[in-house]
Amino acid sequence: MTSSNLYLAFIGFIALLRLGELFLAQRNLKNVGTQAEVVAEPRFSLMVLMHSLMYVVIPLELFWRRPTLGGALTWIALVIVILALIARYWTLRTMGTAWHVRILKGPQLPVITDGPFRYVRHPNYAIVMVELLFIPLIHHLYLSAIGLTVMNAWVLNGRIRQEEEWLSQRPDWVREMQSKPRFFPRLFGREP
Repeated sequence: MTSSNLYLAFIGFIALLRLGELFLAQRNLKNVGTQAEVVAEPRFSLMVLMHSLMYVVIPLELFWRRPTLGGALTWIALVIVILALIARYWTLRTMGTAWHVRILKGPQLPVITDGPFRYVRHPNYAIVMVELLFIPLIHHLYLSAIGLTVMNAWVLNGRIRQEEEWLSQRPDWVREMQSKPRFFPRLFGREP
């Protein structure tokens, strides 16, 4: 098995994980029922497109440029991606049935303050940022890493603004989360 095939198998594994997450999100959304409503998101289709493009642009760049696998960057990126996958599992497990891919609003929705939410407001978005940068870097796919990261930043900028606009209307969320950093925990200074 070549390094390209091994890498593509890894990308396939990531795709299967994402499909499982979509199934979970859909199930969670059905369980919410009438307790919440889905917020209309102008950039949601672009977010779906961007996440889907990952499984197109990575193989295209791989076959077009034919970079080699190996070296310090490969190992560093692989370790970071594995840590991100662990953090993603931690986040999804912490959120339980409250995890969705859509923005929901409703007074009965819980404010999650355990797990990674003890340290940051949006751990899943931070994990996605890390994954979209470092998954391509495992195989030195610089164009994919830059393109996916820039596109994700643009999509998330609008989505997070919209999500926090609604969340900031909830006193329980403001009390628990407003003072925490959005994506990456503080290493020094105030404790959560």
